[in-house]
Amino acid sequence: MRVKWIVYGVIVFGATLSALGQVRGGANPAGGARTRREPCSEVAGISQSALQQRRSLEESARSQIASVCADSALTAKQKAQEIKAIRERTKQEVQALITPQQEEALQSCRKSRGHEEEPHPHHGTGPCGELPEASGPPAKQP
Repeated sequence: MRVKWIVYGVIVFGATLSALGQVRGGANPAGGARTRREPCSEVAGISQSALQQRRSLEESARSQIASVCADSALTAKQKAQEIKAIRERTKQEVQALITPQQEEALQSCRKSRGHEEEPHPHHGTGPCGELPEASGPPAKQP
């Protein structure tokens, strides 16, 4: 009789684990193991090497922009011109690695999978942290 209860317990335990696996997405509808999705970079035809080089270029650009922002010898206008030049140069270098079509396919794939780009932490400020100058008349206070 005791063996019967052990077998029953194992069956119930197995069924519970199976149900949990299906609820958590552990199995595909065909009943097999869950298949691994192809990374969006592969879907877009972008090599891991190209992605790494892009990250390196973008990090270098951020560092260069930080140096420009810290340069007290430059005026705000000069800083803006230097930063624009850095961004243009970086954009051209990235486009030499990843075509606009590949970038579009990458972003589309990420969006379809719910991987929206996070908002920029300094949204609403300039590249050196300054607030943009107000354009137009100031808002009336009630």
